[in-house]
Amino acid sequence: MKFFIPIMGRLERKRGRNFLAALVFLSALFFAFVFIFSFQPYNANAAGGVPRILSYQGRLSDSSGNLLGGSGATYYFRFSIWSASSGGTQLWPAGTACSHALTVKDGVFNAGVGNTSECSDVLDFDFSSSDAVYLRVDVSSDNLTFETLTPKQRINSAAFALTAETLISTTTQSRLGTTTPIGLSLLTIESTSTSAIPLSIRAALGQIANLLQIQANNGSAIFTVSGSGSIGIASSTPAYTLGVAGTFGVTGLARFETAPRLSTILSCSGGQVLETDANGNIQCGTDDQSSGGGSDINWAFDSTEKNFIRLATTTNMIGIGTTSPYAKLSVESSTGAIATTTFALRPVTGQTANIIDIYNSSGALTDVLDSSNRLGLGTTSPSEILSIAGNILTTGTIQTTGSATSTWSTAGLSVAGGGLASSAGLT
Repeated sequence: MKFFIPIMGRLERKRGRNFLAALVFLSALFFAFVFIFSFQPYNANAAGGVPRILSYQGRLSDSSGNLLGGSGATYYFRFSIWSASSGGTQLWPAGTACSHALTVKDGVFNAGVGNTSECSDVLDFDFSSSDAVYLRVDVSSDNLTFETLTPKQRINSAAFALTAETLISTTTQSRLGTTTPIGLSLLTIESTSTSAIPLSIRAALGQIANLLQIQANNGSAIFTVSGSGSIGIASSTPAYTLGVAGTFGVTGLARFETAPRLSTILSCSGGQVLETDANGNIQCGTDDQSSGGGSDINWAFDSTEKNFIRLATTTNMIGIGTTSPYAKLSVESSTGAIATTTFALRPVTGQTANIIDIYNSSGALTDVLDSSNRLGLGTTSPSEILSIAGNILTTGTIQTTGSATSTWSTAGLSVAGGGLASSAGLT
């Protein structure tokens, strides 16, 4: 595929010399493969890669519009790249441009800028360094005195397709999203914004082949992403979402939402427990606690309801600060910890549920400490700091420092022992 953009240029000659007018065409090319097909005649100079040649076609005429060259005459052309259409700095080549001896026939000529079979200048200019560069053309009939076409013509997207050569180069460091490669990386991809995705790979419908492969120099798998999305480390055919062929280590926290499965370990049975051998490998072994106790066998993890840990048997007890618990839960302060609170309960901010629920032997809830720190004895809906639904028996003194107002049932008030006293009156 090739299409042409006409660009007008004029060659002026001073002091009575003939004026030469040139109508020139710059070939505009799109992407690397289009560039290759557009310049097949020059592939021999490109060593099988993207040819570093710009096709330039023009037509020479004199000041009267007569086409030059007749049936074929030699003219000499020099091509150079500049930073501005007028004035500016020469960017390529480093010195004086070489001369292309080209046959002009009926005014038409064709040049390959960078074609070393025409002259020695290699087109090694980095077109990615600037998006505004200009081609200057000098023409001579004797290869001694050259006239310059003005103004210089801007080089459009055709030349910038040369940048694609870095993607198939064995030496040039390619980069996307940046002009600075990372270290010695042959390919650097850098995100251009916080919302940009540096790389996306999408599978075809029913993808069978792997989406991504990283291999060692001998072809063995280092990292694989299968067509179904499974990741293989040192495996080219991962059987699981993450498959690791070999030993791996975890230096941080490894979290499992469900129980992990160790496929190389047979199911532990009876009193067996998981243990490590002398090399640190996990295996099934006999519990070294002859009584059947231990730090693992007495606990069970229940994931069927609310994911909780419970004691494995009805006879187990928990001891905190003691090796001889006398209740299902025994908490004792250690020796010397007289300033340490033995047991503390702290509800979450804004808690609405009760802090403590106490059930009777029939399984009925009878006593609570609600989220407002109100204690209910015999009631689950305390309205005061202490609410009691039922009888109170005291053998000592009930003393209040404020006013106390009570309504008693017809059974009356029975006081024994020290009696009933109040420092502010009794109603």
